[in-house]
Amino acid sequence: MRKYEVSINNKQYSVVVKKYTGNDAELEINGKPYSVKLDAPISANGAQLNPNPAQNQVPPVGNSVPISQAQAQPTPVPQSQAVPSPAPLASPQGGQVIRAPIPGSILEIKVKVGDPVKDGQTVFKMEAMKMENDINASGSGVVKAIKVAVGDAVNQGQELMIIE
Repeated sequence: MRKYEVSINNKQYSVVVKKYTGNDAELEINGKPYSVKLDAPISANGAQLNPNPAQNQVPPVGNSVPISQAQAQPTPVPQSQAVPSPAPLASPQGGQVIRAPIPGSILEIKVKVGDPVKDGQTVFKMEAMKMENDINASGSGVVKAIKVAVGDAVNQGQELMIIE
């Protein structure tokens, strides 16, 4: 099983190759399973390949290597990544609003109402696209309100916390 992170037209996809048998493949793309029927494989130079990948000995094109010799390496997926918080916005009640920078779900709330926070301090841990992301305070102050709970699914731009 191989996992790849790919970008197509600036959209990220997580692709897991579950099974590959030459003419058939079972893929999981962003968590959704797909069964794919492949036509006769074609090499980079346009030659038709044998459906059995082990029997493909294709002369290299430019700096490429034959498919049978290629050492495909899955892209490592970082476990935790800091996501920049959007610029603080004033809340109708006063104070700064911390908003979700991307859609995801809340894994951990690291502060509680009344706690002092410093600019850049991690206040939430959020899961988005199978990655853990730290959400940091965009200013110093005291936590006035927390608008979400652990396990909540949030949308991009949704209010998470107010800091005064």
